[in-house]
Amino acid sequence: MQVRRRGTDLCRLPPGRWRAYFAAWALDRQVAAIRARRAQGRRLDALGSAVAAYELLPCDLDVVLFKATENSGRDYLERDYGWHRVTTGSIEPVVIGGAHFSFQPTSTKFAPRRGIMEPPHVHLLASAIAERLRGATEPPSPPANSTSLPGRAP
Repeated sequence: MQVRRRGTDLCRLPPGRWRAYFAAWALDRQVAAIRARRAQGRRLDALGSAVAAYELLPCDLDVVLFKATENSGRDYLERDYGWHRVTTGSIEPVVIGGAHFSFQPTSTKFAPRRGIMEPPHVHLLASAIAERLRGATEPPSPPANSTSLPGRAP
């Protein structure tokens, strides 16, 4: 049965066709949802493949690592959270009060935790960032005769 999906005047449908029209409409919606999920799955697969194939090369940069005092059960993580694999420069840990995540528990048995992105901890974080930025130096300028981009061969 061929049913016109858009612009169908429901009042003009014969009484026996209503059910068929809505069944076809519902089926179209389900098929569209399945196709959208499959397309999203293909995009996620492609993203996963790209991430797996990406080779991160360490760079010679100094890193300031802001860490929460409440590690939320992250004892299994490395002390520098793996940043030693990304940089050959120095890693300066700065400890900020609060929790890394600030999910409010649904039960009243537990006290809510304040995250580092919430007051009062966010003000300490902002001050620490501002202090590090004030102490930062300008990156070295490229030589005058250089025509290539940084990190690329001429």
